[in-house]
Amino acid sequence: MTGILIGSANRTIPALDFVERCAHCYLLSPIPHNQKATMAFSPVIGSFVAADYAVFALMLLVSAAIGVYYAIVGRGQSSSREFLMGGQSMTAVPVALSLTASFMSAITVLATPAEVYRYGASYGLFSLSYVLVVVVSSEVFLPVFYRLGITSTYEYLEIRFNRATRLLGTVMFIVQTMLYTGIVIYAPALALNQVSKSLERISFHAPSALSALETTPLLNYVPLSLSFLLSPVTGMDLWGAVISTGVVCTFYCAMGGLKAVVWTDVFQVGIMVAGFLSVIIRAVVLQGGVSNILNHAELGGRLNFWDFDASPLRRYTFWTITFGGTFVWTSIYGINQAQVQRYISCKSMTHAKM
Repeated sequence: MTGILIGSANRTIPALDFVERCAHCYLLSPIPHNQKATMAFSPVIGSFVAADYAVFALMLLVSAAIGVYYAIVGRGQSSSREFLMGGQSMTAVPVALSLTASFMSAITVLATPAEVYRYGASYGLFSLSYVLVVVVSSEVFLPVFYRLGITSTYEYLEIRFNRATRLLGTVMFIVQTMLYTGIVIYAPALALNQVSKSLERISFHAPSALSALETTPLLNYVPLSLSFLLSPVTGMDLWGAVISTGVVCTFYCAMGGLKAVVWTDVFQVGIMVAGFLSVIIRAVVLQGGVSNILNHAELGGRLNFWDFDASPLRRYTFWTITFGGTFVWTSIYGINQAQVQRYISCKSMTHAKM
């Protein structure tokens, strides 16, 4: 019997079984030989409506308002230390949420589901590397930066080496941040713009009946044509989203200093968590329960958590994710300026470690 590879784990299942499953999923009946099968879907328009624009505008407005608030109440921020470190008066909870938000960007939100879908759930083992990162960052790097009382990790480079090393590190960080920020702002703007696309109709030819699959070469029942007809609808303007997001972010950072940044992050984390929960709940309802979702993931070979292959050429294994991920995330949560600046804004070492 002809077989076909599916999923990320290259599982082989009988070809007949594969197509029967596809037919079941799309509620198709066996198609007579040499007849054309057409699947038609009613348009599902994803264009923004007034309520969507209102939510987006409200999020930007609240973020800007937080910056204005701390600009008013923080008029006593007479030094760069108070502006950049919040007067070292922050507590653990808002700083922890801010740390979470600072690198949970649109890249993470958009790319991680695609990565898991393409290569399997082993990506989730990064959560184990976070445990190691927390230990290393809080016990090795944090005490040094906090006791020195510096406002920038690059001050440490000057103390430890010389001014030229500090300037080199600073320039590299600025270039890296500019490139990263550009992608982080462009990605959600592109997503908002693409919301206006709808999948209107899928059509394909099925030249073979399901009953004849076992005796028909695989090539004969692979769809001969697959056309996706997209009907564009005017959605949010791409550059309008880029400019509005960039201007508001710059505004509240410049007006309110680190305190505004931290509390805006707290607000935005709440928005993100609400969005995550909405998607999860909706998916569970549509799929008829968590068990069905797990069954589909298993069928696709995506529940590949425990791969202990020691080969460094594999994309994801237990070792590359757990220990390799520890080095990657330590470079971010241990020494990155955006993270360290938040740590040292805490009012005590205990709060910083928490």
